Amino acid sequence: MSVPPMPVFLDSDADLSALVGLLEGVDRLVVDTEFHAERRFLPELMLVQVGHPDGRVWVIDPRRVNLGLLRPVLERVTWVLHGGASDVMLLHHATGARPPALIDTQVQAALLGLDYPLRLDALARHVLDVSLDKGATLTDWSHRPLRPEQLRYAAADVRITAELAASMWQLLDPERRRWTLAAGAELVEEALAEPDPNRGWRNLDVAPELDAPTRAALDALCRWRVRVGRATDQPPYSILSDGLLLDLARRRPSDLAGVSDNRRIPPGLIKRHGDAMVAELRLSASRLESAPSVLSRDQLQIVRILHVWAGALERENGVSARLLLAGDRAQKVVTEGLYGWVGWRQEAAGSSLAALMGGQVRIGIHEGKSMLFGP
Repeated sequence: MSVPPMPVFLDSDADLSALVGLLEGVDRLVVDTEFHAERRFLPELMLVQVGHPDGRVWVIDPRRVNLGLLRPVLERVTWVLHGGASDVMLLHHATGARPPALIDTQVQAALLGLDYPLRLDALARHVLDVSLDKGATLTDWSHRPLRPEQLRYAAADVRITAELAASMWQLLDPERRRWTLAAGAELVEEALAEPDPNRGWRNLDVAPELDAPTRAALDALCRWRVRVGRATDQPPYSILSDGLLLDLARRRPSDLAGVSDNRRIPPGLIKRHGDAMVAELRLSASRLESAPSVLSRDQLQIVRILHVWAGALERENGVSARLLLAGDRAQKVVTEGLYGWVGWRQEAAGSSLAALMGGQVRIGIHEGKSMLFGP
C-alpha cells in the first residue's frame, strides 16, 4: 500500500492567499480542525485542515495566519466534515464564514441505519474496512514545529472523511441525500446558536420537583457563571460546579455566612465570588415569573416512550433513533406536539409519530426487540 503524500503546511498569509486562488472553482472541500478545549471557555483553534477533492491536503496554522482570507472560499463551497459542530463553530468565529451546504459523515451513517454518532475510526472500519491510528488524538497541537507524524495524522482524518463521504453518498438514495443536506443545515444552525445555560439542570431527575424560586435562582447563577467564564476564559463549571450550583439555588443564602454553611464550598470560591453569587440570588427573587420551565414527571415518561418508539422505528425505516431524536427533540414534541416535528424528520417519520400521538400505534416486544404494531 502506497504511503499518502505529506500535507502542505501553511504558516503565512502569502501561502494562504495562494491556496485561496488554487481553490477557485472547487465546489466541495473536506474541512477539519484540531483544538485544545481543556480549561477554556471556548476551545482554542490549533490547526485547520482543508482537503481537495483530488486528495491533496493543506494544514493551516491559525496562530500565524489571517484565517479571514479563507472566508470567500468557505462561503462558496459545500463543507464535508465528520462530527462537525465544533469545527463549524470554531471556523465561524475565526473567519465569519457559514457553510452554504454541509455534509456530515455521522449524519450520512445514521441515514444508512448505522448508530449515531459514530467515531471516525469505527465508521471507517464499518464502511471501508480501514483501521485508523488514533494515537495522536490528544497530542499537543500547540507544539511548533509539528512533527511529521502529527501532520500525517491531521491529514489522515481529512482523507478518510473524504472517502467515507463519497462512498456513503453513493449508498444513499436521492431522498436521503436531500435529508443529509437538510440535517447539515440544521447542524450549522445549532452549532452557531447560543447554548442554553440551563440545559444541564433542566435534564436532572430532580428537575420536576424544583419550585419556581429554585429554578429562578438556578437560572441566575447559570447565566452569571457563563458571563464570568466568558470574561476569564474558563469553563463555567470550573467557576461553580453543578453540585454547588444546585445547593445554593435550593438554600438561597442571603449573605456570605449562609453561603459558607455548606462545608464543601471552597473558601477561595467564597472569597472570589461570594458577594456576586449572593447578589444574583437576591435578584432572582424578583424574577419568579420568568423562571425556566421544566417537564413534569408525566411529560418525562412520554419522552422515554418517544425514545422507545424511535428505536423500534429505526428497524423499519433505517434512520438512527439517536439522530431522529438528537438534542432536545423529544422534549420539543412533548411541549409543542406535532408542530415541533418539521423538515426532514416530518418526511422520515411524521406519519408514524402522528399515529403514535393519536393512540393508533402500539409498542410491543417481539423476539426480544421493541416493535411497532398498528397502521
